[in-house]
Amino acid sequence: MMTLQQKKEADAHYILTMLGLDWDTLQGKKILDIGEGSPELRECAATRGITVIPLPIESGDIEFPYADQSFDYILSFALFPGAFPDANIVESLFNEARRVLKNGGEFRFGPGNVYFGDEATIPLSANETDMEKESRMKIMYERSLAFLKTLDSDIEVVALQGEDPKLYFYHYFVSRK
Repeated sequence: MMTLQQKKEADAHYILTMLGLDWDTLQGKKILDIGEGSPELRECAATRGITVIPLPIESGDIEFPYADQSFDYILSFALFPGAFPDANIVESLFNEARRVLKNGGEFRFGPGNVYFGDEATIPLSANETDMEKESRMKIMYERSLAFLKTLDSDIEVVALQGEDPKLYFYHYFVSRK
């Protein structure tokens, strides 16, 4: 049976793995975790001398309380942009993340749930609404990814190691500044 600390370590390792990172990569870096933030990630990072600053996000006007070019990495695990139903909010969040990111820094988010909103905000044709749910979700994903590419044409979609690259929900995303 796992101890509480072992479970925290496993949870933190899972988050890093799902974002294509490891502790060595984060050593000496300033990190912002947007969304609810993971207490396990913060605690395990702190034991390694790594500071992860959580930034809870709520809908509405988005303005990060940090100076331009403050962070080496910005992470968002399983939140951005899927939790926000409005393209304007997603765009504001993305722009704020890019503003506080240092030159050469990375904004990593995922895994997978890149589509935002629902079928009402990402319209489907009559033929598309008759498709199986998985097919509709794939269409929403592709359209949302096209939107993200309007925010950063060089955004990278990375398949998790060992996963089928055709399964869009096993990807994370990297926007470099």
